[in-house]
Amino acid sequence: MCALAAGSKEMDGDRSYILLNLSTYFIFAIGPIVGNAVLAQLSPIAIDFAVDPTSVLSAIPAFMIPFAIIQLFSGAISDVRGRIPVILAGLSTYLVGNTIIVFSATLIQFIFGNFLGGVGFGFVNPVLIAVLTDTAKRSEVSKRMGLLGAVATGSVGLGPGIAGQLALIGWRTFYVLFVFLTLFGMAAMCMANKPQGDISVRTSVRELAAIFAEELRKPIVILLMLSSFLISETYGALFIWTSRSLADFVEPSVSGIILLSLGVSGVIAGLSLGQLVERFSQKTVLYSGLLALVLSNLVLIFSVDSSGSANPTMIGAGILILGWAGGTLSPNINTYSQTISPGHRGALAGMVTFALFTGRALVPALFGGFFETGIRQVYLAILVATGILIVLVLLLVRSVKK
Repeated sequence: MCALAAGSKEMDGDRSYILLNLSTYFIFAIGPIVGNAVLAQLSPIAIDFAVDPTSVLSAIPAFMIPFAIIQLFSGAISDVRGRIPVILAGLSTYLVGNTIIVFSATLIQFIFGNFLGGVGFGFVNPVLIAVLTDTAKRSEVSKRMGLLGAVATGSVGLGPGIAGQLALIGWRTFYVLFVFLTLFGMAAMCMANKPQGDISVRTSVRELAAIFAEELRKPIVILLMLSSFLISETYGALFIWTSRSLADFVEPSVSGIILLSLGVSGVIAGLSLGQLVERFSQKTVLYSGLLALVLSNLVLIFSVDSSGSANPTMIGAGILILGWAGGTLSPNINTYSQTISPGHRGALAGMVTFALFTGRALVPALFGGFFETGIRQVYLAILVATGILIVLVLLLVRSVKK
C-alpha cells in the first residue's frame, strides 16, 4: 500500500518530488487522452455496434456526468484523508471501466464502461491539481498550472490523434494500451516520495459541507465556477461538434490529424504561460485566450458555406487557434482557484472542475438541436455563449483586483 500523502502544506518543490510530479502529469494526461479518443472513433464504433455516429456521443455525458459530480467532493475528501489513497481508489475504478470498454459487445456496455471510467477519474482529476500545488511555492503555481494546461490541451488533441491511427488496427486497441499505461502511472505514484504534513481531523459530512459553504459565500468562487462552465460550452463545444461534423466526410485517421493541431498550439500556450504571466500579467494572458476563442469561432463559421459543405483546411486553422484558448483559459482559472484559499485547495479544485465538466457533459444535449439544422448554426450558438463568457471573465478580473 502506498504511503499516505497529506493535503494542504505548501512545500519547497525540491528535487525529492520529481517522480511524484512527473507521475501526476502523466496520470493527468490519461484522462483527456482517453476521454476524447471517442471523437476520432465515432465511425468505427458506430459500425461495430450498428448505430448512428451521433448515438456514440452518448458516451461523453455517460463519462462526464459522474466525473463532474464526484469531483465536487473528491477534492475536499483528499484535503482530510490524503491525496494518494483517493487517487489510487479512483484509478482502480477507472481501470475496471476501461476493461469493460475493451470487451463491450453493445453500445450500452460501451456507455457503461465510460460511466465507470467517469466515476473513477472523478476521484483523480482535482486531487492531481492539489498534489502539484502542495509541492509548489506560491510563485510557482501559475507555471505549474500552465504546464498542466499544456498537458491537458495537448492530450485533448493527442487522444483523437492516437485513436484515429489505432482505429486502422481496431478501435479497442487504444483502450487496451491505456489499461497498461494507467497501471504504469499507478506504480510510479506508489514509488514516488510524498510530502508529509498534517492531515486534518475534519472528517464528518457536516464539516465538509462547512468548507463548501464557506467558499461558496465568496463571489469570486461563483465567478470561477460559472466561467469554467462557460469554457466547456465554448471551447469544449467547438471541439466536440467539429469532431462530430468531421466524422461525416473524412476518415478517422485524417480527422485525428486535424484534431491533433489543437494539442500542438495548446502545448505551446501552456508551456509559455508562466513566462507570459511574469512578463505581462495573468489578466492579459486570460484576455489572449478569449481573443483566440472568438477568432477560432469565426474561422469555423466561415469554414462552412451556404450549402453546408466544409473546408477541411479552414477547419484545421480554426482548431489550431482554438488550442491557444484551451491552453490559457482553464489554467488561469485553476491558478486563481489554487491561490485564494490555500487551506482548501482540494475543495476549490473540485468545485472548479465540477463546473467545467458539468458543462462538458451538457454539450451534446445543449447543441444537439442546432446540429440538426447544420454545423454553422452550432457555431453561431457557441458565439453567443462566448459573449457571456467574456462578460463573466471581466467580472472575475475586477473581483480579483478587489
